[in-house]
Amino acid sequence: MIKLIALIIAAILQIIAAFGAIWLIRIAKGKISWGLISIAFIFMAFRRIIELSQFLGGDSTQLSDTSTWIGIIISVLMAIAVFLIGKILFSYSKIEKARHESESQFRALFNNSSDEIFLADLEGTFLEVNQVACESLGYSQEEFKKMNFKDIKTAKYARLVDKNIREILESGQHIYESEHITRDGRILSLEMNSRVIDYQGKKAIFSIARDITERKNMEQNILKAVIKAEEKERERISKEIHDGLGPLLSTIKLYGGEFKAEDNTKKEQEELFRQASELIDEAISNTRSISNTLTPRIIKDFGLVKAMESFCKKINQTNAINIKFETTDINEKFEETL
Repeated sequence: MIKLIALIIAAILQIIAAFGAIWLIRIAKGKISWGLISIAFIFMAFRRIIELSQFLGGDSTQLSDTSTWIGIIISVLMAIAVFLIGKILFSYSKIEKARHESESQFRALFNNSSDEIFLADLEGTFLEVNQVACESLGYSQEEFKKMNFKDIKTAKYARLVDKNIREILESGQHIYESEHITRDGRILSLEMNSRVIDYQGKKAIFSIARDITERKNMEQNILKAVIKAEEKERERISKEIHDGLGPLLSTIKLYGGEFKAEDNTKKEQEELFRQASELIDEAISNTRSISNTLTPRIIKDFGLVKAMESFCKKINQTNAINIKFETTDINEKFEETL
């Protein structure tokens, strides 16, 4: 009785295992090895049914032979399946080794980069950072994993974090400028290059931050130099007008006042008129000189080559120095900004 119950239970379990194996074929994505195992389970279930039939109906040589052949088929199928599974496992082992090598290379690049590298989730919370980021900002790896991008941004750029994340998620990549503030309060100007990547089965934001503080400072210095040059030029023009044109106009005004004097003879008035005319001509010449210094008309009207030729000609007329000016293949006028 106990043997009968055991055979029934074994047969039921074998049938369940066979159906389970068939159901798992779709998960195995048609692997031949699992197909063979499923067939072997079916034969094993069939064999258990034969054994149960033998027990219930008495010993039968034909059923016994059938059971034997089924056992042989099962052995062959299982042997082939084990061989194929071994190949699959070996292939998986190679894939896993390649994955580890790839991950090691990524780690080496991640930690040896000269730029700050951040790996964050889609909310901006840090998952990993490289050593350069730790050294630049003054936080440890453990501290970073409790922080968000907003925690290291200046107030101006912290407000833009959500907007930049949306841009990254929508386009897949986003390049933008930002500012990080260090633990000790220093501000770093950075160019951020962020993209969406797959990380441990999830989407993550991978960002490379390049320090452009020096470049920004240089731009500021250039801007200051330009402003200083403009201010210096304004001062020079102001001085020329004040020291040159101003006195001429004041003198012309005095001569104009003398014309009103009733006791002036005709000859004196003619002399006053002549001197005033000379002063007016000098004032006009002075004005043209100041205007030409600001924007030489000859350059605008005829181009750089003609302006240089005219300039050299004026210098040569002084007989103090002789300039020989030659040009090659410069026929067109340049852009005014150039």
